[in-house]
Amino acid sequence: TGQSGREFRGAVRDLRRAGVLIGQAAGFHQFHRKIRASIHLADVVDLHDVGVLEALDTWEAGATGVLVRVSDARPEALRYMAAQGISPGLDVSVLSTEPFGAGQRVRIGGLDHMVGPELGRLIFVQRI
Repeated sequence: TGQSGREFRGAVRDLRRAGVLIGQAAGFHQFHRKIRASIHLADVVDLHDVGVLEALDTWEAGATGVLVRVSDARPEALRYMAAQGISPGLDVSVLSTEPFGAGQRVRIGGLDHMVGPELGRLIFVQRI
């Protein structure tokens, strides 16, 4: 049992290492996506002119601003937003924030929308 116990502990240790490596790779992927989004943003907008950009999903009820950028990370989300008339340059107001991560009721360009957290992370706004 001594040999099989050591083998078992060794196998568990190897699985934990693999899990850590997978987690690190997933973390790197998220980091890479953020960097890629920042690079696209820097190509389109002079950051010194617009001030601080924030993802819409971070705003609380009552916040107002301008939609500055829509991420191109999800092409299907871009098509959806285009169909809804959501595009850079429009005024944005958060009317309410729904509980339990359900999203936000927002007014974009004079039209009311329900924006879930996934979509809200793709919309970058500047407070006014």
